[in-house]
Amino acid sequence: MGGYADLSLAEARRQAKELRARVALGAECRVQSAEKQECKAEALEKVEAAKNAYAVVQLANEYFTKIILGRWKQPNIVRSRIEKDIKPNIGKIPVEDVKPMDISGMLEAIVERGSPTVANEVLNACSTMPSSAMLSSSTRRRRLT
Repeated sequence: MGGYADLSLAEARRQAKELRARVALGAECRVQSAEKQECKAEALEKVEAAKNAYAVVQLANEYFTKIILGRWKQPNIVRSRIEKDIKPNIGKIPVEDVKPMDISGMLEAIVERGSPTVANEVLNACSTMPSSAMLSSSTRRRRLT
């Protein structure tokens, strides 16, 4: 309503009377509860979308099992890069939210620890993962239809 110096006693009483009348009619409560319900619904949608998001971890695991395993002589090298470098840095991020800065930060951390060759291997894996995901999603669509 206002501070002591901002509002006279008569004005404060008049405003209080108006607010009591609104509450008695229920107008304020209905508006607030509708806003609260909308906010709750939006929050639930966001939580549900986050649960259903296709994270980099899932993409990396799919990439390893479908592309690397059975084709490489030493698949454990790629598995090591995924487990040691990709999953800890960007594993929890949904695939559609990965930004070039995320990849760059991960590669810089690898180079800083003294492994520029490993950084190149991780970059190669990160660049081939999305194409493998597109291939597997298109085959999934064909199976569904």
